[in-house]
Formats: sequence, C-alpha cells, structure tokens
Amino acid sequence: MVEVKKKKLVLILFAVAQILIFVKIFRSSDSVYNSVTSAVGYYSIRPVANTGEYIGKKIAYVSRHPGTTQDFKYMEENLQLQNVDYFLYYGIKIDARAVNETQARYICSNYDTVVISDCMTDGWEFFRHDDLHCKNIVFLISNRYDVCAGGNSEAFKQNFTHALNRDDGYEATIVANNAFEIPYLKYNNVDLKKDYPIIRPFGNTVLEPQDIAKEEPDIPCLIIDRIIAHQNILKNNIQNELNYDCKILKEHYGGPKTLSKYNSIVIHLPYQVSIMKMWENIAYGVLMAVPTPEFYDKICSENACSGSEHFRLAKEIDKDR
Repeated sequence: MVEVKKKKLVLILFAVAQILIFVKIFRSSDSVYNSVTSAVGYYSIRPVANTGEYIGKKIAYVSRHPGTTQDFKYMEENLQLQNVDYFLYYGIKIDARAVNETQARYICSNYDTVVISDCMTDGWEFFRHDDLHCKNIVFLISNRYDVCAGGNSEAFKQNFTHALNRDDGYEATIVANNAFEIPYLKYNNVDLKKDYPIIRPFGNTVLEPQDIAKEEPDIPCLIIDRIIAHQNILKNNIQNELNYDCKILKEHYGGPKTLSKYNSIVIHLPYQVSIMKMWENIAYGVLMAVPTPEFYDKICSENACSGSEHFRLAKEIDKDR
C-alpha cells in the first residue's frame, strides 16, 4: 500500500511540474525558453491559481490526434483556461490540412495564441504567409515535425525555420513531448537559435473502462500492439523463450483504465518514438515492458517490424551527435 501511495505521489508531482512550465508559456510574451535541464531554475514554481494574467487569453488549438488533444484538455482544466477553441481534423489523409488560409487569417486576428499539435503541417497556413500577424505560435511536437509534409518537406522546412527565426515581432516556440524531436530538427538542418523544453504527456484519457472476465485479472502478460505482425512476434517469442502464454487484447480494449484492472505485465513493441498510450498507461499505474534499444534491434533484425525505420533513424542521429 505504501508503494502504491508513493507511485501516486510521484505521478502527481510529475504532472504539477509539467503544468508549471506551461504556466510560464501562457503567461509571458517572452518566447525564450530554456532547455529541460535548466527548467527548474528558470520557470516560476508557484501554485496554479486564477491570477487573471493568463486566464483570459484566447487560445486556438489545432490537431488531428485524439490523444494529444485529450492531453491538452487536461492542461486546459488544470490551468483554468477558459477561452480555448479546438480546430480538429480527424481524417486519414496525410496530406490534408486541418486549417486553410481563410481560417488561419480569422484565427490569427481573433486569438492570442495558436497551439499546433501532432501534424505540424495542419498549421502550415499560420506561418506560410508573413502578413497574417499571428501573435504567438506554439509548435507542440509529438511526431517528426515533417511527418505529414510528404513531397513538400523542403518547402515546409523553409517556412518552419523562417517562423522560428523571424525578427519582426512574430512569436513562435517549440514544445516537444519527447527527447528525439529536437535532435531530429537539428539533423535536418532546421536552424534553432534557442533551446526548447521537453514536456512529457500527462497521460489524460476519457476512455471508459471495460469489464474483464473474472478469471482474467492474473493473466501473466497482455499484448496490446495494434500491429498484427508485432502481436505474433511478441506472443511467439515469449511463448518460446519464457513459456508464458500472453493474451492478445482486441484493438479497442478500453485503454489504461481497463488495463489497470489486470495484475499483468503489458508487453508492447513500439512502432514510433513517442506513443501517447504509453504515458496514459504510466499515469494509471499499468506495468509495461518494452525492449531495450539493443533488444529491439535484435528483434527487428530477425523479424519484419513495422516502424523500424524510426529506430534506424534514431541510431543514425545518435551516432552523429
């Protein structure tokens, strides 16, 4: 029981620290943010309160990712932000845009801050045109900044770099939710003249828990990978090496609140650098097992892993640092 209370306390303190960093971003017109290593000394550590200094800001949030959107809503609630409007696109076309130029011009004229999450190209119109006069842009990066640019990656990089380095009063900053995004930007020669903070996801979710069978809580291991090839790789290897028969959960298994009902280790083979459900599971006390980089490399050299190009790229970038 003591260990459980300690775990909950650590998670609460972690969430409070994240919120305090965002307080600084929304309260200040200064876009100079220090790196995560010096964040404790730089950001004001004070209780989140309705001071009126940032409460009235009008914020436009642009995204196509349900997970990052729920994460931002957690922050909205805890910072008591009262004027947030969501511009969401949940289509599957990678080259589609959540906001067109007409919408961007309206938003820039009517909002104090624009937060662009997940696909940075969804907010391309906010920094493609210098005459929009957006007041403050926050790039909340949870995936490669150019992942949705397709064949327009070079043009997008030029506009993105320009937005970060304008000297005409245009305010743009980056908040990454993992440690890979800034090195990836530098690897792609995006000119970064500042250090930017890492703010890990809060793990917020609105998924309601599903019932589980009475005989299932003590299954030794669960596999939640949505990629069928990964399910088979994990199940077969664990069966052969450890003689455990893991249960593969269905695609819509009920999220972290359902997983927390099991006394099981959740096995996952990451298909991407930053995966929202991993942080959601941590927030709800789900015990997860993921391979070390060396073991991941071994698994994917012997099997056809989906997303292994991300791992190869990460190794390449790490080698050049």
